[in-house]
Amino acid sequence: MAAAGKGGTLRESLSMARAYTSARKEQGSELLQELVTSPPSLDPKEMPRTPGELRGLALAALEEATGLLGDKASAEEAADYRAFVSESEQAALDDIERTLEGPAA
Repeated sequence: MAAAGKGGTLRESLSMARAYTSARKEQGSELLQELVTSPPSLDPKEMPRTPGELRGLALAALEEATGLLGDKASAEEAADYRAFVSESEQAALDDIERTLEGPAA
């Protein structure tokens, strides 16, 4: 999501910070609470240089997380994790869904 829109990484970073703050205030599974107590950090030296690299790294991280969820998380924890998205991520997903649905009849 960070590379997809104007303002990219800065906007997504702010959106993620809001999402983590909101998640910390809400009651969720123990796994989700543990995740949001330590937001991810980014090392500028390790940032992908192209949208393709970013996409590949993001998909690999999601695949790894999904594998760990399947191995270690309860059904509730897995559902909480899958539902945890930032506002900009949800907006992008909503745009994709609307586009795939096509024009209203």
